[in-house]
Amino acid sequence: PDRAKEPKQKETRFTSATMDIQEAQLALGFHIPDANHEDTPALDMLAHILGGGESSRLYRRLVADQPLATSASAFAYTPPDPGLF
Repeated sequence: PDRAKEPKQKETRFTSATMDIQEAQLALGFHIPDANHEDTPALDMLAHILGGGESSRLYRRLVADQPLATSASAFAYTPPDPGLF
């Protein structure tokens, strides 16, 4: 079925939540094309290189080499509609 398209994003949005825990989390999201777009395979590869496990660049830099974080990852969510990186 046809679905309404998300309105064009015109500004950065930020949300913060505070809880009584000893760890913080940061998540960033960027709009990307749908699964059928010609750039999607490259985005999937980029996500794997940047954050696809303990040998990824983000994990090695932020967790193994300079222990600034307890984990780091990246992924491309590519449904039939536009997704998120």
